[in-house]
Amino acid sequence: MLDLHNKVLLVSLKHIDEEENIKFDTFFGVVNTFNDNTVVVDRVGGGQVDLPYADDHFEPATDEWYELKNGDWSDEVDFIVQLDVFENDLAYEKYGAKNTKQVNEMDAKRLACAHTSLIVAKHFYAHY
Repeated sequence: MLDLHNKVLLVSLKHIDEEENIKFDTFFGVVNTFNDNTVVVDRVGGGQVDLPYADDHFEPATDEWYELKNGDWSDEVDFIVQLDVFENDLAYEKYGAKNTKQVNEMDAKRLACAHTSLIVAKHFYAHY
């Protein structure tokens, strides 16, 4: 298990619905807490999001600095996290790929924080 305590993350969540509409949610965050199932991330700018934990979800950052489309930037990124988030089972069945990191948004209450607009689900279609 990686030591993620207080690590800075660049997170990119690709949301896909059953019509293959795609929306990206990309942000910087700091790991608040983590265990072998969940990583709680404090988003820079406010809010919190829970992500699924797996060693292969966290790629070491290699660049000196990263900039988002909105102009936010960081030179302290430790890991990059990229996940596909499917709106429902139909979206996953239609557009899911076997070798990508994927999260299904069904029954999102288990992992979604009440104070964030981002919903991450309890069903993970992650292939390790």
